[in-house]
Amino acid sequence: MIKKKQLELEILEKFSKHHPSKLNIASMRSVNPPKPDIEINTECGETIAFELSELVDREMIRRIQTQLKINRLCTDYYKNLPKDKKNKFESRYGHNLIYIFFEHGISSIKKERNIDSIFDYLLTLNPIEEKNIPQNRNLRKIIKKIHLLNTKLPGPRFTNDAAGGIACPLIDRIQEKFGNEYRTTFPCELLLYYDILPEIVSEFKFDDACEYAQNNITFSPFRKIWIYSAQKDKILKEINKTL
Repeated sequence: MIKKKQLELEILEKFSKHHPSKLNIASMRSVNPPKPDIEINTECGETIAFELSELVDREMIRRIQTQLKINRLCTDYYKNLPKDKKNKFESRYGHNLIYIFFEHGISSIKKERNIDSIFDYLLTLNPIEEKNIPQNRNLRKIIKKIHLLNTKLPGPRFTNDAAGGIACPLIDRIQEKFGNEYRTTFPCELLLYYDILPEIVSEFKFDDACEYAQNNITFSPFRKIWIYSAQKDKILKEINKTL
């Protein structure tokens, strides 16, 4: 716990120069739950409470790499479909984010070998439903369900639950923090950071997580959300609560 608190102080100190308010580093202090992680004063006399969370930790890396690989293979498979099948697929799923939920314990190789069967199944759906459980006995052993999310973004796009929990670990972390109750009289900001493997960050598609955060920040305890790469010392995204 002491090591975690020290890391969070170091991350916030490094991040502080990017914040539009002039943060007084000398006033920075760790506090205990149910308060947010750190309180810090600004030079204008305001106190801000920061909740910090590492978006991708070391235990998640291997699963994320598998998830990204499956996503890429699905995208490549879609791009290489014969023209008639590709047009049919696009007409059905042109604005969909397609979540593929695999059965527990299915190997990465088995997932890869069944991508063609997944596409065949999606092309036969009639009518299209939000949640689909394959009726094919062989595919049912591999796929738990496929969830279709309508978005305003061009598609189709693909993701899966190989990283554990919800299909997108970024959304998972944001949901976790949105669901917490913090006891503080100060305005709260959420700092989500990466501290390892910048090459993993570059492969992430932030659209879905940022869309989720933007749509739900009104109902969260936070007035602002930051996504920050500590490795690159760079703000990746800033999301503000609108009144």
